[in-house]
Amino acid sequence: MTGQTQPLKLIYIGDPMCSWCYGITHEWDSLKRLYPEVEVEYLMGGLRPNGTEAMSSLKDFLQEHWEEIYHRTGMSFNYGVLSQDLVYNTEPACRAVVTFRHFNPRKTGDFFKQIQQAFYYQNYNPYSPHNYAGIAERMGVDAASFIAYFLSQTAARETMADMDKARQLGASGFPTIILEIEGTINVITRGFQTAPVMAARMQQLMHK
Repeated sequence: MTGQTQPLKLIYIGDPMCSWCYGITHEWDSLKRLYPEVEVEYLMGGLRPNGTEAMSSLKDFLQEHWEEIYHRTGMSFNYGVLSQDLVYNTEPACRAVVTFRHFNPRKTGDFFKQIQQAFYYQNYNPYSPHNYAGIAERMGVDAASFIAYFLSQTAARETMADMDKARQLGASGFPTIILEIEGTINVITRGFQTAPVMAARMQQLMHK
């Protein structure tokens, strides 16, 4: 569709526990379908890495926020998790994606989407390595190997490296979607946007 010969890459910077990253799911999937030949890279940006606030203390704010996303995007939420005694720390979810990427980079996006669904709709505990490993195993990754890597210092370092790179790329909010053309970074969107608007931005950049 692009008719371009230069190297192209879409870089998706997000966090599985970022609600707008969940909200943009259908639009992002549509954009990828429009450009199946374009390489996609996932970077974990870290919405609230090592956060200490309880989700229950943020219940009113988060519920209002999630309801807005539902009405705008149609993505369904289960609000039960907001009453649980969970700390709002998104580092483990990001580390789970980094861990899965280590074993099967081509399916990173699918795993990212699966754990979003597990948290926002099925209300899985986002701090349980076994919950992530169960999803990974259904996608072809050995559960014991997944857990061992998830708990390793290597995975922790790689997750921090993702977050550092995300900052270097200027991702101050999530999702941030970037089109890299021959090494040049071009922001497609910071935050939610529809697929047609993002595609129009890509076309404009690719045909400069």
